[in-house]
Amino acid sequence: MRTTLSTLATKNTSKIIDSFKIRREREKFRESVQKEEKLPVLKSVYFDGRKDRTLKMEKIDDRVHKRSIVEKHLVLIEEPLSKYIGHVVPDSSTAVKCARSIIDYLADKFDLSKLMALGCDGTPTHTGAKGGIIWIIKPRLR
Repeated sequence: MRTTLSTLATKNTSKIIDSFKIRREREKFRESVQKEEKLPVLKSVYFDGRKDRTLKMEKIDDRVHKRSIVEKHLVLIEEPLSKYIGHVVPDSSTAVKCARSIIDYLADKFDLSKLMALGCDGTPTHTGAKGGIIWIIKPRLR
């Protein structure tokens, strides 16, 4: 047995296949297929936000308690078809956090190279002159 292992160890081991090698190759193949797959193109995106009460389960001292918290939800819509794209829940209601969550969501799911319009309602958090979500997103999409 030892002679077989020693002769095998000195030879080329690239031909040996184990379950982890198969798993790694499958992961590489999946990643390459996902990169080749074209992302849908967006031409215009509109968003609107709303603060909702959300129930959150918290575990305190081996007991589970329901807590009602207020979260901001941003809904994203593609125009001119008024097609629902998705929604994001930023960490906080600030314009910077909202802009970051919108950019991250859209960049993961869509090709933004041909995006021509970004719109929203007239809320100051969305349209502020130097601190609104649109003001923050616009230079990052160029």
